Amino acid sequence: MAPAPDFRRREVRQEWVRDKDGDWLPRPPPTGTRTPNGLIWGHALDDFFHIGRKPGVRVITTWSRSMVMEFGKDHPEEIAPHTYEDELARGPKPRLRKPWPVLKVRKQKGKGKGRAVVLDPPVDAMDEGSAHEDEDEDDEYGSYEVRPSSWDLEDERAPQGFEELKRGPEAGDPFKLKGIPKLEQFIPEAYFPDYILVHDPEEVCYGHPPHYNLKTQGNESPTADDAPPKRFRRVFPTDEMLRERAPSRKIANEDQPHVAHLYVNKHGVMGEGHHSMAYRASVRLPYPLSAHSPNKQVTVAMKLAMGRQSAREMLQNEATVYNSFPRYLMEDWCGYNLCTPDHAYPVPATAVVPKFFGYYVPEFEKENKTEDGASSGTQEKQSTEQTDGEADSTGHSDVYTKSERYSYYSPGGLRHSDNIPSPILLMEDCGTPIIPKNFDPDTRTEIFSLALRLHIDGFVQNSFFTRNVLMQPGPLTLPPHRRTLDRPSFRVIDFGRAEMWDKLQDKVLDSHVRRIRRERAEKKAKEAKEREEKALEGGDTNGEEAKEPAEPEAEEDEEVTREKLLNGDDPEAEKVLNGLGRSWWDKRRMEKDLLRKELGMDIFEC
Repeated sequence: MAPAPDFRRREVRQEWVRDKDGDWLPRPPPTGTRTPNGLIWGHALDDFFHIGRKPGVRVITTWSRSMVMEFGKDHPEEIAPHTYEDELARGPKPRLRKPWPVLKVRKQKGKGKGRAVVLDPPVDAMDEGSAHEDEDEDDEYGSYEVRPSSWDLEDERAPQGFEELKRGPEAGDPFKLKGIPKLEQFIPEAYFPDYILVHDPEEVCYGHPPHYNLKTQGNESPTADDAPPKRFRRVFPTDEMLRERAPSRKIANEDQPHVAHLYVNKHGVMGEGHHSMAYRASVRLPYPLSAHSPNKQVTVAMKLAMGRQSAREMLQNEATVYNSFPRYLMEDWCGYNLCTPDHAYPVPATAVVPKFFGYYVPEFEKENKTEDGASSGTQEKQSTEQTDGEADSTGHSDVYTKSERYSYYSPGGLRHSDNIPSPILLMEDCGTPIIPKNFDPDTRTEIFSLALRLHIDGFVQNSFFTRNVLMQPGPLTLPPHRRTLDRPSFRVIDFGRAEMWDKLQDKVLDSHVRRIRRERAEKKAKEAKEREEKALEGGDTNGEEAKEPAEPEAEEDEEVTREKLLNGDDPEAEKVLNGLGRSWWDKRRMEKDLLRKELGMDIFEC
């Protein structure tokens, strides 16, 4: 790969001239048009302007065109003798750039055995938002329906080699990874898996390191699936979160939940760390979801923890972080963002982290003791309920079998053991680690902006090495065979050590709320005891029987809340919060310094 050029293309090239009698720019500044992440947004590079905070004072900031239009004044009449409301209304808006679709929804017509099954257009087939074209967009490849039967095989946009894969000898192998598309869309909340049945004949899910040469990665051979699947229950995202995003989603029916099948083998290994390993796995999503692939499945990245307690706690922390990410951190938008004040250059308004497909923990059958003391697995109840799903080509159907089970988190779960499967974290497969030595300044700045965007949203990754930044050909709006590394897509991974500002702050606030309530309770108990002692002493002195002391009117204690502590109502809590804020600021600074070093950047190159 040839060395990258040293010049920049993405920089602010425009200047907005202000009226010489103008005042300081307002604070906070105009909002203008912004992406859901709240950052300054421009549809093109020429939509960003350097603008003086006050005429005649060399203090410069950067605004977008929509911010200037909203400000709508303070510009010399001879340059712009009009107002900008109409221009602002006509201006482009951020448009969600959805990945090339592979999902589809099977729809049933009629009733009974003779009902027909038809295919909807692919899920997310249509884009939305601005009608303006992106300056870097290829009109030839917009959003297409990818139903194979509808393509002319001579059409270069048709999925490559699909018919050959469909007729191949391994077309029905559910463990097959070659030729199976990656899942790059969000799983619709209405069909998000409640359980996954994991087909793991090689016991990959126990978290043992793969003891074979990584060069064998991808050398697939048909995998026998003789062992019964292991059942895993979804922990994240929670039912409440899914119902909030999809109000039509019904409360999970324990007899008919959404069940997915995950097919895992050692040939899908992607990497191994000190605490975990990652595999590429094939998944069949719950009915009625299907995919445009030979076996109707898609591939995802699966992360497992080793059997040590620390490793499994790190995986759980990572799942909690993924569950806390705002959705927009997983979305691509048209145009550019400006991550001020730490950022001097516009960067593409892309996703920061992989899409999150759930965190699942194993469930186990309880064991009953027989008369001779031996343990035998509980007999599964024979009453099984089948969902609307139908058996696929492998003979597996979405069957939920009821039996006595206990959770990974229950006392009998033995959650930190080499003898039980690891929890499973499923996410989007986003490529391979970056090698930044040949990157140009624009690309380095784009990667650096990923850390800034995490910081802005209250996350510190705490392990921002280049091995934890993935790259793949892009853009993802194009079909995979049309993507190139000339327009790469980047994502940050590995949040096992990550911290969240909201969680840290809430922990401090909750501890001080408990402290204040405890101190008040102790004070009341002490005062009551003192009143009782005084009453007894008074009765003995007069030689009379002590009378019941009159209860003084109790002062109503003001309720202790997090909000009041944040307003500085308690000096001790305020001191701890100030220290936490300084520590958080230092962590962000050190993370940025580490990433600059990893990328080979100067502090002025950001």
